Amino acid sequence: MIFFSDAAQTLLPSVVYFTAILLVLIVVAHRSKTDSLLYRLRYGLVALFLWSYITSTPLFSNFLIQVLEERYELVQASKKDVGPDNLIVVLTSGRVRTTLSGDRAYPDEAGWNRALAAIALWRQIGGTLLFNGGPGTQTGESVAGRMAALARASGVPDKAIIVDGRARDTYENLINTAPYLARAGGRLWLVTSAIHMPRAMAVADRQGIRAIAYPSDFRGNKALGWRGWVPNHNGSKDFERALHELLGAFYYRLRGWI
Repeated sequence: MIFFSDAAQTLLPSVVYFTAILLVLIVVAHRSKTDSLLYRLRYGLVALFLWSYITSTPLFSNFLIQVLEERYELVQASKKDVGPDNLIVVLTSGRVRTTLSGDRAYPDEAGWNRALAAIALWRQIGGTLLFNGGPGTQTGESVAGRMAALARASGVPDKAIIVDGRARDTYENLINTAPYLARAGGRLWLVTSAIHMPRAMAVADRQGIRAIAYPSDFRGNKALGWRGWVPNHNGSKDFERALHELLGAFYYRLRGWI
């Protein structure tokens, strides 16, 4: 099934075809007359081909993802961590879509994975789950609320759940967390995607918030094999995720948030 999935990713119209077309143009350009426009653009085409190949090939995106994810290893909670004062902060991930039934807030894959990891952690150590972040709809539905609904369906009682759907970004996530931490008086466990954890922890450190990193939603693949050299949709999506974090960290540093 994995093979057919990779084959489908490669066959779908995408950056893969763009890369192949560039390769053909490079060959044609080098065989063109020296006074032709295509010949004069040959080095630009080569540079564009290399960029397209790098950004759509899993080998390169996977390397960037692993560099980010390896900053914080998965923590194993123990009996000494059990306590009612634990505050488990789950950073949301998702979007609002306008559907036939109106605006709806939907967690994405990362959002569901974070919620599941937080629920599993709560079952080990207890305390309070804080689902923190937007986006939300004008009717009050939020990604945080949808993730909290999963926690309730999984057996977490209402008294152990807090929903705060105001934050628009990671910086606001941590700013909005501080008052809850002050009231809880215990330890703060920060749950987010492993690739997002370095930026989230950097913001927490800047705000003087002592948090225990609890990464989830790991995406790095240590067994790519030969498929890692073949461009596909997943390669470009993963590269986008890694680039989002790198650019986000750069922007946050410029703003003095980390």
